[in-house]
Amino acid sequence: LKRIGTRPAVIILGWSWKVSGFSVIEKIKIIIADFSGFTRLVLSDILNAEVDLEVLDTAENGDDLLRKIKAEKPDLIIADYDLPKNTRLFCFRRIQQDYQIPILLLISRDQVTEDFIFQTMKVGIYDYVKIPTHTILPQFRKIQTEILLKVRAVMDIKNFQKTLAKPVTKSSSWNTL
Repeated sequence: LKRIGTRPAVIILGWSWKVSGFSVIEKIKIIIADFSGFTRLVLSDILNAEVDLEVLDTAENGDDLLRKIKAEKPDLIIADYDLPKNTRLFCFRRIQQDYQIPILLLISRDQVTEDFIFQTMKVGIYDYVKIPTHTILPQFRKIQTEILLKVRAVMDIKNFQKTLAKPVTKSSSWNTL
């Protein structure tokens, strides 16, 4: 049993039912891109443990990521800033131009400057998470909540942007004027 809000839910093959009624949870489909196999494994475990998240695949470099995006069509990318074959954020810029998929950036830098944030936002980064420099499991568990909150927040922003992009239609009350 997992909880959906305050009610327990039964999870069977990706579908969920609230105990008091039927409700289908649409999963956020994610691709993780990081050169570290350990980081990809730990993040996959953290995300797949959530009822509303699903890791479709992982990638170890920018070229691999672009191929997997085309095949899998994810809702969100979680990618390391220092991803191999991502010269000067080229891969992230291309993802935005070709697919418009939000990106949550993983960075292991000690200091993040305003200029750095500005440059990454220009290429489509929605938010970032500072990850431990020396990746060991207990350190990832410390930032687990932050990662989960930011994944959902990025998707909320993307969904809000979609609603703003919908064309406005005239209602019948406008015709009576």
